[in-house]
Amino acid sequence: MNTRPNSSGPVVITEVANYFLVRIPSDQGERARQIPGRQWDGNRKMWVFPKDLQTYKALEAEFKAGADVFAIRRPDSSGVVQPTQSSQVFKETPTDPPNTEEEFEEQLTVVAQKESVQNRELESMYGLLLGVQEGMTVQRRLLDAILQKHDDFSERLDAVEHKPKAVSKEIQIVKELPDLLNLSQTTDLKLLEKALIGIAFVTCGRDQAFMNWVVKQKPLLTPFDFICTTHELLKQQLEKIAGWGHERNFWELVDHIRKEELIFCDRSDPIQVFYVLGAMNSIRRQFGHPRSAIGEAEKMARSILYLMNLALVWPRVMVDEESQEMEAKNNEPNPS
Repeated sequence: MNTRPNSSGPVVITEVANYFLVRIPSDQGERARQIPGRQWDGNRKMWVFPKDLQTYKALEAEFKAGADVFAIRRPDSSGVVQPTQSSQVFKETPTDPPNTEEEFEEQLTVVAQKESVQNRELESMYGLLLGVQEGMTVQRRLLDAILQKHDDFSERLDAVEHKPKAVSKEIQIVKELPDLLNLSQTTDLKLLEKALIGIAFVTCGRDQAFMNWVVKQKPLLTPFDFICTTHELLKQQLEKIAGWGHERNFWELVDHIRKEELIFCDRSDPIQVFYVLGAMNSIRRQFGHPRSAIGEAEKMARSILYLMNLALVWPRVMVDEESQEMEAKNNEPNPS
């Protein structure tokens, strides 16, 4: 039984119809990981457990004495264990472990094909359209603000008395964005990057930690650093879900979490978490081990794909709530 004080945050044990829910600070995550049947629910930021007597006893022994909230009822001893939502999704997937990243990606493709492709595409397209609309609205507001400032400045100029011989020049105002951006210009590239980050921000559910992370990483200005640094961050979060150390590869972590069903998958969720993670790992591998030279345009294109995929999976795999705190920990010097 663990009765240590919860100095880093509250420990809350609650329940819903078919599951026990455990909210616990990330630095105490091992207490939840040691109990069988766990799944990480990134949307609720909680560990999810099947509602059965054995799990209740384990939660009671580990948390009841020191939890800030322990509001679960003891199930009937004759109750039937509720199957997890994800078990039906992956019950027919290949069981042989992949030996390479390529075999792993092939297995993820099979998993994705077993879902309703039409529903998934419609939901994703709808979310993307909402993101585009939001991004356009943000850009329009910025443009309107610039135009308003220009009008104010023009009125002030008109009020100033000019010298008789002064030659005035007509100021032309461009009230629409250019049809094409010149991506060789840093200003245009920053404008495109800002719009894409706005779309991704809406897609991930307006998670401020996500926004803070991608703004600092600059996905279009520094695509290689953005992908490599972010991939390492995701790997750290997957390690916390799996309860593993740093000795495993990214794709091995994803494959283990998929087979053990350690991420809670709601049947109504159109996002294929493991397939998206596999696609992101493929992009990272292409950057780290390219078969041929990658041009700047291709780097930006792959970085945009990585950014949008990141927005889809961020809420589901992030265990730590603040990316700034995670980065600060990563930058701490190693004790000698």
